[in-house]
Amino acid sequence: MDEAGNDNHIESYVAAGILTLPEDILPNVDLKTGVSYMSNIADSDDLTDFFDEEFGTDIIIDYVPGFGSFLSVSLMDRFFFEAEYVGAVKSFEEDDNFKPKTWDFQFAFIPIEDVEVAVLYGGSSDTLNFLPDTQYGIAGFYEIFNNTLIGLEYLYEKFENDDKVVRLTTQLAVEF
Repeated sequence: MDEAGNDNHIESYVAAGILTLPEDILPNVDLKTGVSYMSNIADSDDLTDFFDEEFGTDIIIDYVPGFGSFLSVSLMDRFFFEAEYVGAVKSFEEDDNFKPKTWDFQFAFIPIEDVEVAVLYGGSSDTLNFLPDTQYGIAGFYEIFNNTLIGLEYLYEKFENDDKVVRLTTQLAVEF
């Protein structure tokens, strides 16, 4: 995603910091947290394509920086919690209502060997229907063979314009 009237050789940059709790501080607890800054959030994932579809261009008036943070905790390698936030620092000049922010919370646990169950809650705001306002889901995975998982996931999404999307996904994953 290029900025109008700018021919810089370095278009975007990212800076990140991650803190990991040393293993000997709390036995059976893994904790990792971090923050990041990106100089041009429009270069992230499908946002570039959305911007082109919504505004009819792949050139923006001015770069919009973004900020992200995350927390990851696991207890006894059996309970897992993830939280993440990513958002624009200011609105895009193309539309004052476009200042995307998104967040996500996930909890997973392993009730018995070879089975994992997870729940998800997330959302966004000021995304012009690029991302759902509300999202929640549940997933289950079973290791049928060594390094082979089968999974089933249900995901519900509701958008700012009241559109609703329901996804049911099955997955067969083989790790090499």
